[in-house]
Amino acid sequence: MDPTSMKDWIRESYRIAVTKLRDQDEDIAPTNRIWKFIFRDWELDIDQALILFEYGEHYLGQFSDGGEPSDIDKSIESFTRAVTLFPYSHAARPVVLDRLGSAFARRFERFGDIEDIHRSIKYKTRAVKHTPESHMDFPGLLANLGGAYESRFWRLGELDDSEKAIHYLTRAVKLTPESNMDLPGRLNELGHSFHSRFQRLGGLDDINRAVEYKIRSIELAPDDHPRLPLWFCSLGDSLERRYRRLGQLDDLNKAIEHKYRAVALTGDGHKELSTRLNSLGISYESRFWRLGELDDINRAVESKARAVLLSPRGHPELAGWLSNLANSHRSRFQRLGELDDCNQAIEFAYRAVTISPKDHPGLPDMLNNLSLSYGDRFNRSGALSDCDSAIGYGTRAVAITPGNHPRLPARLSDLSNRFENKFQRLADINDINTALEYASRAVVLTAEGHANLPTLLSSLGAVYLSRFDRLNDLTDIDKSIEHKARAVELTSKGNPELPSRLDSLGISYFGRFHRLGELEDLNKAVEYEEQAIRLTPNDHPDLAQWLHNMGNSYGSRFHHLGRLEDLGRTIECASRSVALTSEGHAYLPFYLKNLGAARERRFKILGDLSDINEAVESKTRAVKLAPEGHAYLPSWLCSLGVAHEERFKRLDTLDDLNKAVDYKAQAVRLTPDTHANLPIWLFQLGSARVTQFHCLGNLSLIADAVECFQKASACSVGHPRFLLDAARSWGGYATKYSISDPVKAYRVALDILPRLIWFGSAVDKRYEDLRLVKGLAVEAAAAAIGLLRYEQALEWLEEGRSIVWNQMLQLRSPLDYIDSIDPMLAGRFRRVAYQVHSAGLESRIRDISPPDGLSLEQAAQQHRRQAEEYEKLVIEVRKLPGLENFLYPNDFAQLRHASNKGPVVTINCDKTRCDALAILPGSIMVTHVPLPNFSYDKAQGAYSKLNKSLGHFNLRERSKSEQRRPLPPDPLDEHDPLEELLAELWVDLAKPILVGLGYYKQAEGKIPRVTWCLTGVLSFLPLHAAGCYDQAGEKMSDYAISSYTPTLSTLLSFTSSSRLDNSGILAVGQGSTPGHNKLPGTTEELAYINCHAQSAVGYTRLEDCNATADAVLDAMERHEWVHLACHAHQNLSNPSESGFFLHNGLLSLSSIRKRQFKGKGLAFLSACQTATGDKDLPDESVHLASGMLMAGYPSVIATMWSVMDSDAPFVADKVYERLLRDGEMHCEEAAKALHHAVTELREKIGYKEFTRWVPYVHFGT
Repeated sequence: MDPTSMKDWIRESYRIAVTKLRDQDEDIAPTNRIWKFIFRDWELDIDQALILFEYGEHYLGQFSDGGEPSDIDKSIESFTRAVTLFPYSHAARPVVLDRLGSAFARRFERFGDIEDIHRSIKYKTRAVKHTPESHMDFPGLLANLGGAYESRFWRLGELDDSEKAIHYLTRAVKLTPESNMDLPGRLNELGHSFHSRFQRLGGLDDINRAVEYKIRSIELAPDDHPRLPLWFCSLGDSLERRYRRLGQLDDLNKAIEHKYRAVALTGDGHKELSTRLNSLGISYESRFWRLGELDDINRAVESKARAVLLSPRGHPELAGWLSNLANSHRSRFQRLGELDDCNQAIEFAYRAVTISPKDHPGLPDMLNNLSLSYGDRFNRSGALSDCDSAIGYGTRAVAITPGNHPRLPARLSDLSNRFENKFQRLADINDINTALEYASRAVVLTAEGHANLPTLLSSLGAVYLSRFDRLNDLTDIDKSIEHKARAVELTSKGNPELPSRLDSLGISYFGRFHRLGELEDLNKAVEYEEQAIRLTPNDHPDLAQWLHNMGNSYGSRFHHLGRLEDLGRTIECASRSVALTSEGHAYLPFYLKNLGAARERRFKILGDLSDINEAVESKTRAVKLAPEGHAYLPSWLCSLGVAHEERFKRLDTLDDLNKAVDYKAQAVRLTPDTHANLPIWLFQLGSARVTQFHCLGNLSLIADAVECFQKASACSVGHPRFLLDAARSWGGYATKYSISDPVKAYRVALDILPRLIWFGSAVDKRYEDLRLVKGLAVEAAAAAIGLLRYEQALEWLEEGRSIVWNQMLQLRSPLDYIDSIDPMLAGRFRRVAYQVHSAGLESRIRDISPPDGLSLEQAAQQHRRQAEEYEKLVIEVRKLPGLENFLYPNDFAQLRHASNKGPVVTINCDKTRCDALAILPGSIMVTHVPLPNFSYDKAQGAYSKLNKSLGHFNLRERSKSEQRRPLPPDPLDEHDPLEELLAELWVDLAKPILVGLGYYKQAEGKIPRVTWCLTGVLSFLPLHAAGCYDQAGEKMSDYAISSYTPTLSTLLSFTSSSRLDNSGILAVGQGSTPGHNKLPGTTEELAYINCHAQSAVGYTRLEDCNATADAVLDAMERHEWVHLACHAHQNLSNPSESGFFLHNGLLSLSSIRKRQFKGKGLAFLSACQTATGDKDLPDESVHLASGMLMAGYPSVIATMWSVMDSDAPFVADKVYERLLRDGEMHCEEAAKALHHAVTELREKIGYKEFTRWVPYVHFGT
């Protein structure tokens, strides 16, 4: 029996009682006599119970209509006393119990005392328990109990309460007839329970059911139903929730439509009008964030402000409405940047928190909103008090949120952002670690497919980027890109958050470009940032920031590629950023500094004085606007110092120079020791001190500079490029001015080098980075030689040259000894070394897909992780007994064994001096031969002469004799430039070395084999052919059989190699290669080899269409020697892709090295320029001959430039005649065989034909 039915029953009973008492002539004046008549069959006097019930209903209604708190207390008291007076089995008792539960529920809704909702459930449960299921009132009692459980779930978040609410409401709906007027309300209640569980668990089925039940409730309700506005609003809430999960705009538009109808149907004085206005405002704000329309956010503010205005003081929902109004002001502030909106957001959010009881279920949201508002104002004004308030309120919000609450991830992410903001300001590493912890938890707690996941992923990526900026750990930047890329992938095209996420992803690619220098990363940064700008309206508050970011990327691309249009775009973006930003905005200093830097760059190129003046002005404004203690102030100070120094160089104004030093010094003082940019500031300060020294001549200024460089190179963090530059400057000035120890400086520089030329990068990227440190090893060795530390000089030349080749050799290190100690570790090492080796050979930009279906980005990250694992395994191996020096650079004790088969002479040619360092067989020390008559400039001049001569004869590729034959010298020109060059090399270089070593004018028949290891531009010069050919006994070949080696370690790597027993020779010939000149001489060449091989030596011949890349590779596996008579290709941008042109394409070095050949012997490269390197990387031996050494062939015959097709068979015939005598393969005599073959060729054609006989050279053992 519901309350209305009970009232009707009481009235009817009262009327009958009065009639019967009158018929009996009873006195009916006393009311209690009437009640006694009605309940005459009961033993108890219950008239008072019914009166108390009436009192309870009266006070409950009065309280619901806005009455005093005492009204609900009187209602509960009346119902409680009524329950105690009703007989236990009376039919009316369950209704009274239910109404008592409702009174407790109403008081809970108003005041939030948790005990009230507990009591409500208790009494409603008893009402259900004492009512038979067949009773007409049973469905209503079930629905009321379900509603009570729903209220407690909303407060405590216990899933069991939600399950019970759904259970009881589902039973109520099933038991309610279709025609019952209460069915629409019960359907809506059931939909609301599914809605609540969706908010808790995020299950899509729950929100779909919520929408379904609420639509049915509206369809069944008559148009004039008084609760129809409530149900429209409720349906709108569920549609909006589904929109947030799935992102379907139609759901959001329908939500606004239904909520607008709810407001329209609600009278001005209605108690629910504020609730519905607030709800409508929330939906408008959601659409604002989706479409970016200002009308929507203005409507949101308007609707929510009306809701607050119409709400009476003390209303239980007022706090929530204030907090929501604060949110809308925050949103409008973020769009328009008006500080008044931000201040109002804080004001309303603070009011919401202060009027809410501590156990209010909405308090965590209110605290979080207040935290966000303070965070926005901190970002705008930079006041640290705002940052502390933001973190304080955000921490409170997270602390009181249950661990399984659906909104916990968002609150964790928001708190993470607050700590990240603080880190950006104060640079305390603990803040960024805390931020990362919170952001990671947020993502872990969020289900795949959840609408909020992209936002949380992007935020997590931003935190990783911040930590990378500080610590420079590659893992951080890779994870940043990974998470942000996922966020973009999960964001729909029409989502207003897409520009922000695109820009954020671009920033991370930009950050990785600065660490690794890979142009592909920079191009991706520009691509994503351009997309973000295209999708952004001109009045968007973040446009200035995104323009700033895009300008940075354009600026870096200009620096990398030198395209003036990129610099112009940089200035345009920076200017727009400044123009769009109001004075006092927290980001304005960033934009000003960027604009100044761009104008400064243009000044350096075009020399327009207005540019450098504008640069100084912009940077000065940036510094003045920066709050004290700002994390970026050191950067802006140092940048301002650089601008003043540039202007000093132009105007020679001492005030500019003094300001440059002052600002840079301030930057250093304000930067913590663990900051990644400290090495930059120190290097800049040192450079300014050097400029001061050149201006003032005070030697103490150089001492100060050296101290700065030394401190910079010793920093524990920072980009290795800057650390190495600092160490090199330290070493250079220490050497020049005898200040500090240059040996320490260069030791530091060489220790940093592997971090810059990291084998976690692709091979072509490593070669690109090597251009930044060209000549370091030569410079360091010269400093050591100057201090008579010859062994140290040799060690440094080994360590700092052929770096990429040495890294590849490391990956092929024999592990037999490790196998005997720790087989599992050896196995892991082999696996990871192979992965790093294979991945490192790949170019960064490929047309083919990476292995295992990985994206290019995933493959690159995988390679870096493998490289990191490799480094960890090396450390593990070094912990094993006897392996403490595993893979460390060879020291002299090891290097001296390179001379076991003959003297090895390294020539170091630096700008300051030129020296030969020889290791003689059996010697335990280095023999030093100074070369005072040779110099760096002479070497450069000789290289220029050689290039000019070769260019004159067009000696680029092997070709037929009539095409290839040199032009006769001009009869008017008495000097052949090549002959002149060889004479200079003899007089100033080769002869002094031979004299110094005692090999000049030695007894005939005892010519030693000398292996030359040349540095710098010397490596391009034909030292083996040095001589004055118009004088008897004045040429290199009279006193030495010459070989070359890229490094001494290369010779050592083959001393213990196992050999195959006469496995035979593979001869490959390409007389006719598609796209190249025909080489008919290759047929004759291969015929000579076949003749000398006879039956005693295995011989395989692959020619023309049979010589495919795969066929040749397979055959190389089975043969110890290989002879390649074909055209060759030198790829200077990616040496791994150099190789030999075969019938179906290129046989590349990378494909050869992947086979990891063992037990090989001679590789005869009868092709063009197979021993010619890259002029920009002279110390890296970037040529095919060196590549074949690294591929496993210890002995290589090659050519320095193109050879004549008619000469190649002659040389091959003479070489193999000696090497295959007696039917055996004498690989160790390859150098001697070539020496005699070239001697015979020279005698045959005449020594004046230098271009024909000089190019043949031998490399290796």
